Amino acid sequence: MKFEFLYGGAATLLLVCGCGSHVIVGQGAAGGNAGVAGLGAAGVAGTTGPQGGSSGSGGNSSMGGNSSGGTVSATGGAGTAGFGNAAGTSVGGGGDTSPPDPGPQVTSGKLDLLLAIDNSTSTADKQQLLVASLPNLLARLANPLCVDTQGVAASTQPANANVNCPAGTSREFAPMRDMHIGVVTSSLGSHGGDVCNGATNADDKGQLLPSVRTGLTSYNGQGYLNWDPDGHSTPPGETDINTLTSDLSTMLAAVGQVGCGYEAQLESIYRFLVDPSPPQLVDVVNSTTTPEGINTTLLAQRASFLRPDSAVAVVMLTDENDCSIADSGVGWFISSRTLQGTGADNRMYRATSVCATDPNSPCCMSCGDVSAAPAQCGFTASSADPNCQVNGGYLTAQEDSIALRCWDQKRRFGFEVLQPLSRYV
Repeated sequence: MKFEFLYGGAATLLLVCGCGSHVIVGQGAAGGNAGVAGLGAAGVAGTTGPQGGSSGSGGNSSMGGNSSGGTVSATGGAGTAGFGNAAGTSVGGGGDTSPPDPGPQVTSGKLDLLLAIDNSTSTADKQQLLVASLPNLLARLANPLCVDTQGVAASTQPANANVNCPAGTSREFAPMRDMHIGVVTSSLGSHGGDVCNGATNADDKGQLLPSVRTGLTSYNGQGYLNWDPDGHSTPPGETDINTLTSDLSTMLAAVGQVGCGYEAQLESIYRFLVDPSPPQLVDVVNSTTTPEGINTTLLAQRASFLRPDSAVAVVMLTDENDCSIADSGVGWFISSRTLQGTGADNRMYRATSVCATDPNSPCCMSCGDVSAAPAQCGFTASSADPNCQVNGGYLTAQEDSIALRCWDQKRRFGFEVLQPLSRYV
């Protein structure tokens, strides 16, 4: 897709909140010869899988439209469609419809718990509820309830995990005696744009919170808290559950609610836990969103936080849809209030007419796309489409709220610059 950036003259709007379009309901599991059905229409056929979530699996399917997931049927049937309209192109293989054998189930006495907290405007009250729930959460992990064979909790509970359960009861699960607890925020900046530039805590880079806030306690200066009642760590970690709870409450209070309104909840988790080359910054080079440098601080934090023999859990707190803008292509255009180097207001282009009903059509294009249109479209370039004749091909300020630019991008703008959900499955 080739863009020609022109300068619109409409008034800009202040950023109030970021509203994305990624919705996670569950996690679909791929099976056999399967593509992504949740992001387009159903694949022609797919192998058996569980209820779909962010991307239920069902045959190969074009990536189009967002879906909160479909279901996957048994071999020979079709997975149900998401909101996209792209047709599946591959038939799932026949044979055994049972899921692959994962091998023996392994339990771990270690837990690496990552709290991913939305720190945009309007999240303060939700953060307060999380802080209020922390004593019960941590106490239950460190000192699980004693229950009878029917799962009923004993009337008298032991003061700590070192005290035996009353007769006829046992722990609901083994006490957690080795926990790493870290906090990241949803703020990854404007991805080369200027919407969040200058805002406090606009880019926390996916790093653990103490490295981007001052005055916070962490284990050995490594950014996370370490529950270590048995003293296995070197140096030893925290042994008092009340101190652990207090330190985590203080950490969560420092998250704040003034971060970037383009909440990259999924990408911030991915960046800390998975990204092999987390960028130090994201800039615009030759009109292209470009990651620069390697965040060695984050890599060192990850190496210390994650253990090869631990269970990993992620708790996400957010009140907005995901807005994980891809750090490539023209992602910066979505997150720019003004056009770089000109100071001119940046209004989004309209989409061609077909986008309103069929965002996955090859004829669904941006009015700013100067590429030749496919032959079946009835126009040689997007600029010839009737929709692109309105207001010079630009949306008005009323139609193009900066706070809503991550919502329904393909239908509204003719192109999409969010990371695909398959990145996070």
